[in-house]
Parts: sequence; structure tokens; C-alpha cells
Amino acid sequence: MSRLDEQLIRVAAFLRKSPTVKTNECIMAEKRVDIFKGTLSFILTVGTSATKALLSPEYAAQRQLPSIGTQEEATAILQELLNAGLILRAKSVNNTRFFQPDLSRTWSDDALYAWIYEGSQFTTLMGAAILLIVVLGAMLFPLWPHAIRSKASWVLNVVMYLAIGCIAFLLGISVVRMIFYVITYFAAKPGIWIFPNLWEDVGVIESFIPLWDWDKPAAVTASSAKTTPTTEERKND
Repeated sequence: MSRLDEQLIRVAAFLRKSPTVKTNECIMAEKRVDIFKGTLSFILTVGTSATKALLSPEYAAQRQLPSIGTQEEATAILQELLNAGLILRAKSVNNTRFFQPDLSRTWSDDALYAWIYEGSQFTTLMGAAILLIVVLGAMLFPLWPHAIRSKASWVLNVVMYLAIGCIAFLLGISVVRMIFYVITYFAAKPGIWIFPNLWEDVGVIESFIPLWDWDKPAAVTASSAKTTPTTEERKND
């Protein structure tokens, strides 16, 4: 890895941790990504905040990072991050939290950007290792010494009852919201969903926000719409 690449990664790591560059978790290519946001709109832009972060005293105190003194130099560094594939321009689909890549390779303060650089994966790997150990330990529970099994059995029972309770809670909500939707569909079309984001790919808290919303049928996209072949096309076939 060249020195320039190392410096760009350090700049990206600084921006990822900087409180000045706020992000919003969205969906792009069926994957959760962090979208840069600034301060100007509901789905906010990143440019102003990213440039501000590179010109901040906190950045200047980082001796191992490239020196930046002007906005033009900050823009040049951000352009290099874009060229190196550490960030990617993105655009919202119908002003929703779903995004698609923007193939433009030019930095603009008015554009939206998705983080491709994910930073250190140490915490994720440690969490996965701990989870694997816990699962293996639970599977080997019958082989544990009797003294340990007797002390740990009540903990496992509590965990089991909590898991069953969560599943029953979700199933109950699903049944209630479906019944409520069917009733409101005939009483007040297009119908109302309770907890409309319950089964969406969002966080736990976001799954219960908002409390209700009108049904929003998915729009048929051009790529998914089927076109009827013309008479000439059928003849050619």
C-alpha cells in the first residue's frame, strides 16, 4: 500500500469518527449504508460538513494526516476519497431512505455520498466470535458438568421464556395490524397499517415508528414492468 493510500484511509477514518460529519443509515443495493448528511434538508447533504471537518482544529491536530489549510485543499482531498472508492455518490429514490449509486465521479458539496470504507472491523469480529462461543456453549449444554448445569439452568429458562415472549408479541402485533388493515381498507381506503415499519429493514426502535400510516402501494418501476411485444416482434420470433 502506497503512502498516499495510507493517508487517504487515515483521512477517511477521521471523517468516519468526526461528529461534524453526521450520517444517516439508509439502504442501497439491498445493503445498509451510512449516508453523509449536512444541515440543509430532510435527507441532508454531506459536502459542507465534510469540508468543515477537514478544516477543523481537530483535524489540524492530527499530525499524521495531510495538511489542509483552504477549502480548495479540502475539496481536493474529498475528491481523492471519491476516486479511491472510499466513498460513493448516491441519490435517493423518490426522496425515501432507499438509495442507488450515482456514477458521477466528481465531488460536489450539494451531492449525497455513501461510505464504502467501513473502518476497523475489530468490534464486529469480536462480537461474532463471542456469539459463536455462546452458541457452541449452548449446543454443548448437555455435556456440561452437573453442578454447572444446575446453576445455569434457570438462566437458560429465563432466556427461553423471554425469546418465546418476544416471538408471541411480534406474532400478536402482526395479527392485530392485519385485522386492523383489512377493516380500514374497506372502511377508508387505501387502509391503515399499525407500525408500518414493523417488518422493514430498519432498527428495533425505528420498527415501531410511526405508530400508524396509510398504506402506500409499491410503485411499478420501469425495470419491473413487463411490456407487451408488438406484432412485428412476434413475427420476428
